[in-house]
Amino acid sequence: MYMMYLAMCQRSINQQVEVVVKLSGISCVINILHETYS
Repeated sequence: MYMMYLAMCQRSINQQVEVVVKLSGISCVINILHETYS
């Protein structure tokens, strides 16, 4: 039971990390575009 719960937590943490990486990547691109065109 405990190991199953741990695996579920691991999976949700991985998904959150993916979202954060995508968001930071997008904001990085926006910053670059802003610097380029301002």
